Amino acid sequence: MPRVAYAWNEHTKEYAGPKIAYNTDKDGNFLLPGKSTWDKPPEPGDHEAVVWSGQTWELVPDYRGKEFYHTETRKRKKIESIGEAPSPDMTEKKPLQFTTWDGKDWTLDETKWMEKAIKPDRDKRLRDTDWTQLPDAPLTAEQVQAYRVYRQKLRDLPDTITFTDPEFPQEPKI
Repeated sequence: MPRVAYAWNEHTKEYAGPKIAYNTDKDGNFLLPGKSTWDKPPEPGDHEAVVWSGQTWELVPDYRGKEFYHTETRKRKKIESIGEAPSPDMTEKKPLQFTTWDGKDWTLDETKWMEKAIKPDRDKRLRDTDWTQLPDAPLTAEQVQAYRVYRQKLRDLPDTITFTDPEFPQEPKI
């Protein structure tokens, strides 16, 4: 009857599976196949791999192929090697634009959102309608007034807009 040996990968030393030992020496003892041991490896948990240390099996972190994000710099890091674990200041949660890390999750930084998204858009809309307030603009008095109201609503925007309701005022129809 054959005996089971437990093999490891030559390069990573990671558990590679069972090997059957068929051969015996002259005394009837099984010959251990190369890159294997008689010691049964432990069962790995989540994000763990079993690796041969040279004398025993060890459980090591295994996040290969997973992407993590630094909670301050937001930089992405893909883990490539067995045994490499993410640092405590990294998360698997991908940051969204205009968010900051609050210790548990990415949360909207409303100031950053206002400065980087809303105000530039608002300022462009104001610039694009500057001509409507010139004395020689080809508009009726009612149209000039409608644009005056529209432009005031744009200026009031930082106080009236919210992330959950990011509606800009409607430009008057000419």
